[in-house]
Amino acid sequence: MRSNMRGDKHSNRYRKILKKRKLIARRRLRFILFLVIIISITFWSIGQVKHNFDNKVSQKRIHKYVNDNMLTDAAKAGDISVIKVLQLQGIDLNTTNFTGQTPLMIAAQNGHTKLVKFLLDNGVNINKVDDLGRTPLMKAAQYGDINMIKLLTEQGAKVNAVDNGGMTVLMFAALNNKHSNVLKFFIKSGVDVNAKSKSGQTALILASANNDTDIVKYLENNGADINVKEQKRGLNALIAAAGNGKIDTVKFLVKKKCNINDTDTDGNTALAYAAAKGHINVVKYLLSQGANINAENIAEDTALSAAIANGQSKMIDFCIRNGSDINNKSKNGRTPLINAVNNGNIEIIRCLFNKGADVNAEDEAGESALMHAARRRIYVTLVGSNNSDKIMIQDSPKLERNIIQLLLNNGADVNAKNNNADTPLILASSYGNTEMVNMLLRSGASINARNKNGTTALIKAISKDDYDTVKVLIENKANISLKDNQGKNALSWANQKGNTNIIKLVSKR
Repeated sequence: MRSNMRGDKHSNRYRKILKKRKLIARRRLRFILFLVIIISITFWSIGQVKHNFDNKVSQKRIHKYVNDNMLTDAAKAGDISVIKVLQLQGIDLNTTNFTGQTPLMIAAQNGHTKLVKFLLDNGVNINKVDDLGRTPLMKAAQYGDINMIKLLTEQGAKVNAVDNGGMTVLMFAALNNKHSNVLKFFIKSGVDVNAKSKSGQTALILASANNDTDIVKYLENNGADINVKEQKRGLNALIAAAGNGKIDTVKFLVKKKCNINDTDTDGNTALAYAAAKGHINVVKYLLSQGANINAENIAEDTALSAAIANGQSKMIDFCIRNGSDINNKSKNGRTPLINAVNNGNIEIIRCLFNKGADVNAEDEAGESALMHAARRRIYVTLVGSNNSDKIMIQDSPKLERNIIQLLLNNGADVNAKNNNADTPLILASSYGNTEMVNMLLRSGASINARNKNGTTALIKAISKDDYDTVKVLIENKANISLKDNQGKNALSWANQKGNTNIIKLVSKR
């Protein structure tokens, strides 16, 4: 009974969609008919004055454009009478629109059975394809019209045709419709239930991501392989269902022995996909079935990392409470806290601190979360540049200050050094982060610390022509006499850069 209710609901929605489409098509049709009258009058008048070849060609082109559009709109509206008139005018009923669709395709996907019969009786090509390689039968399959599907197949539509992407009619049916009778019809007609598209998608994978559990069950009961993977990303049915929060489908697939810890090509599990999208109920169930919450992908990121990358605060809290390693390091040595700082999400940073994140943990370059905060300004300067690979959404100064202050309040070492002996102050000075320079100095940062090249924060700021940062450092008594490994001091660098304002500033000391 419930199944029938769902079917009636789907049918009612389908009828409403068709009704709306018909109304729009009729309005367009009336407008185009009006244009035909205007154009006919115009060309009759022009014809009285000017009878040359060019005008005849123009008339033909315009009339063809108008007639083609009328044919398309008439097919959408299911208006047989208009199509008959166009046919009498010599219009080819196999004419395609700008996407390569014929009137038969349009009528089939809009449920106009009478028009489809008329077109077939008039010899249109039932297996003609559009620009995507899709046939009228594929259009009908996509909209789940079983009567239309039967009509087309009875008239010779090929059930085993594939589109340009290798999609079969069964895949279109599994992707969009809720009626198992459509899938049953295609399977009985000999369509391969395990056929793969060019990207390796199967009907089961598509149904798992987009449809209800009944369709998935039906496909599995009819021989669909639940562990097959698509080629592009290595997704299987379980990963697809988990990533889309389809808890009932996830439960069904797990009970059918789908490999719970199987991964995509990047090493991500179904649990990681669910965590990234914030589907706590799915993650909870997968954990109850033995999934590993600390499983690492190729980059050595975990489900917690996926949740952080996608700003899933509730999921982050859930993962940590259920055993996620809060200080787990990825392949580049970055911790969840470092990733959260790079993402600029202060609420997640607070959450991680509340759960005991190590504020001074370092990545493989020896850089802490505070150092990453110092580097954030380089991304801001790239906003709107041609370097699209590194563009970040520009943070507000207030957010930037709050993140830095939060790190400092939780014990970030202001004088920590990375592998090049750069301190947070040197990095902030290098990237024009004047606000952070002030905050670090107030928190006890060593103003004259030098890296392996002998470079100080002042020399860095001068080399970047950053007047504001230079001014702050000099006002805080930075030593202008210190030389780097090249034997250059602050004034030497200022003279080399040629910024007169900075030269004056340094010379006054």
